This record gives sequence, structure tokens and C-alpha cells, in this order.
Amino acid sequence: MLVSGACGVMKVMTTVPVALAASVAMLASSNLFAQTTRSEEVEQEKAAKAAQVASPVTSPDDSLFGRVASLFMPAPPALELSFGGFRPGAGLAPGVAYVMPVGPDALWTTKAAWSVLNFKLAESTLAFPRLAANRLDIHARVRWENAPQLAFFGLGAATTRGDEAVYGLRSSEARAGADMRLVRWLRFGGALGYLAVTSDDGSGTLPSVGGLFTTASAPGLGSNPSWLHSTAYIGVDTRESPGYTQSGGLYRIAFHDYADRDGRFSFERTEIDLRQFVPLVHDNWIVAMQARANLADSRDDQVIPYFMLPSVGGGDSLRGFSQYRFTDRNTVQLRGELRWTPSSVLDMALFTDRGAVAPRWQGLDLHDLKTAWGIGARLHGANFTALRVEVARGDEGWRYHIAQSVSF
Repeated sequence: MLVSGACGVMKVMTTVPVALAASVAMLASSNLFAQTTRSEEVEQEKAAKAAQVASPVTSPDDSLFGRVASLFMPAPPALELSFGGFRPGAGLAPGVAYVMPVGPDALWTTKAAWSVLNFKLAESTLAFPRLAANRLDIHARVRWENAPQLAFFGLGAATTRGDEAVYGLRSSEARAGADMRLVRWLRFGGALGYLAVTSDDGSGTLPSVGGLFTTASAPGLGSNPSWLHSTAYIGVDTRESPGYTQSGGLYRIAFHDYADRDGRFSFERTEIDLRQFVPLVHDNWIVAMQARANLADSRDDQVIPYFMLPSVGGGDSLRGFSQYRFTDRNTVQLRGELRWTPSSVLDMALFTDRGAVAPRWQGLDLHDLKTAWGIGARLHGANFTALRVEVARGDEGWRYHIAQSVSF
């Protein structure tokens, strides 16, 4: 089922192989190693020292955001502030984390956070990030999250804002995985874990999902399933950094298998994420593009719970609509931004987002997409985004978003 889902997306987005091949070809042609004689090294060191003495210039990023980053990411062992880490919809989510070295190669991070919408999170991770000459990362994690106010509007693209209901979700997870880099731009890996989920009526002033929907319109309503969750991925990543980039691209496909212990809620899910960043006009303008698809398919006609289905809507997908606005088994998103960099720490952007959902991947109609557009500003460093503020317009009115991460 996973293979058939992946093939389906490839039929929808036929440009994937071309983009992938072009990226690999360009990167393969670059020199990965440069040899320098000892005399040349000495001369280079002298020139570098002379330049430092003659002109001690510090970029704005080093003087401002470098210092801010050192406050949030001090050298371990240390107690540091953290933001985010929740599922979408949590709002501003401050927290604290304690980072402690374990031996020469490992870091142990324990984190707790509480969002403004009463979402709660506790997480502990043991990571070995620099094994095999910095080519192998191994990690293990335990995590607990309580999300009391998640939105559900029903299945399909024909739902209305008046259908909105809320539910609560508590999840516990234990997993271990590995990530491998054969070369800098080629990554692959996988993970195996146990995930247990408990759903309830949630909190807030809106009606609960159980009050507006049935098991026919909200599959898995009232269920508390648990899964053995396995995942594998492969990707080509030529971006400067996942947290902020002005060039390069990402071409990634991931496969997820959720095996229910009781044999009622087993399903598979395929994710494809394609991104390209093209600098223009002296690198002061950047065209950013993303195409993303999620395909879910149940095993032996089992049920996929509504709270595990993919959706579009919110600050990281269809920005002119509410979070989780459209939900179904299959989703597709097409996003574009024209970014202007007036300074080294500020980007402005005009953007447009388009998306669709369908019960079958064959029903994803690229000619009938929900559309949104807007404008945004981002404060960033060389490899991270500190603050993102956006205003977007869709068919259902204006939305604004504030986040501590890059959109894509």
C-alpha cells in the first residue's frame, strides 16, 4: 500500500524525478576536498591574522542574533529556554530544557513546556549526533503530550466553519532511530517506536467532536488506540540550513507504518516534501517553492482515526485558513514565496498557498484548490529563524500567525 501511494503522488507531481536528478548532478560536479601545501597554509594563516588585526568587523548577525542564540543555546551542561515542539495549534509554547553531556559523544536533553492554550509537554532525548566521522546520528526518545483544544471540521473539502468542533488528545511515545549521511546532501534513516493515544471531548467553548459527529463522520471517535510505529525516509538536502536558507533544495520521501496491536486501526502513510530556493538579483530576492503531499491508506479496510488523518490549514500549510481546516486521507499543498532581504537579519515575503484534500489520491484535483495569499516578515540568523509574523487572506477571511520557526 505504501508503494502504491508513493506512485500515486509521483503521477500527480511529475517534476520530482527531474528536480532530483538535476540537484544530484550539480552537487556531484562540485569539489568535496581541496588539498593545500604546508607553505600555502602558513601564508593563509598569516593573511587571516593580518585581516583580523586590520579590520575587526563583526556582522549584525554575529553581534545581535549570535548573542541571542548563545542565551538560548548555551554550552552544555546548561539549563536553557525553549520554544515550540508541540503539535500545531498549541500557540506560543515556552519551556525549559536541561542539556547534559553523557560521555564524549552523547547529549541527554530533558524538556518541559506549557503553552498559552494549556498544551503540556514532557520529553527526554538521548542523542549520539557525531558517530562514524559525523555521518551517523543515533537517538532515543520518550515523550508525553497533552493537547486539550484541537479542531476538527469533518472530512473532505465541503465542510464549513460552522462545523468546527474540538477534541482533546493525550499521547505517550517511546522510540529509537538513526540518521545516516553518505555525503553532506544525501540523507536516509528510520525509527521504530511505540505510540499510545487517548482521545476525549477536550475543553473550550465550542462543541465537542462527540457532540457533533458520529463514528461514520469521525472515524475512530472515542477510541484509544496504540501502535507499533515504524518509519523510513530518504532525502536530498542541499539547503544552507534547515532553519534558514537562501538557496538549495530539499527532496524527501518518508514511509510510515502504524500497526495496531488490536488489529482495528492499522494504516500506512506516505509523505513527500519537495522544496526549492532560487536566489535572484544579487541574492537580495529569493523565490521559494514547496510541493507537499500526504497519502494515508488503511490496512485490510481497518479504520484510520480522524485525529491521525493528514490535514491542510494553519500557519505551516494553508495560511489563510484555520488550523486543521480541511482533513481527509490524502492531501496536497503547493506553496510559493517571493522573499526580499533588506538586511542580513530581516526578510519580507509575499506568499501564496494552495491545497486540496480527498478520500482517494486519484481525487486530488489540482485545478480546484483552496487558495490563500498574504505578506510576512521574519527575523533570522545565519542558520535559524527567531520570529515569523504573517497576515494571510483566504476565502473565510483574514488570519495572522506568529511562530518561532521557518515556514518551509
